[in-house]
Amino acid sequence: MVSRTRTLLAAIAVTALALFAVGCGGDRSAATVTLSEFAIKPKGVLLRSGQPALLTIVNAGKIEHNLKLDPAVTDTFLPEILKPGERATVSFTPKTSGTFEYACTIPGHAPAGMTGAITIGA
Repeated sequence: MVSRTRTLLAAIAVTALALFAVGCGGDRSAATVTLSEFAIKPKGVLLRSGQPALLTIVNAGKIEHNLKLDPAVTDTFLPEILKPGERATVSFTPKTSGTFEYACTIPGHAPAGMTGAITIGA
């Protein structure tokens, strides 16, 4: 339980730092998305159009999860599966502005609440 709390606090801290960097006009957008049973946090992510982005995906759950982005956002490969405790970081430049869904595509996970939205802004 302590390890899980520490992992959650670390994810929150990374997300806060990423949002601070974006707000300060850094040259890279960044976000961390944490997956667990049956939730994705945060439910919304903001990145900048045409700017390099760094997306970290953390499986804080006890079963396998994944994260799929709308192909209108990027063609960059995201891991098919993240095992419990795994994380992956991908770098890409969002292709277009708008709001797009992201979800865990393992059967039953998205209907159980594992969805969110990524907003690509100017």
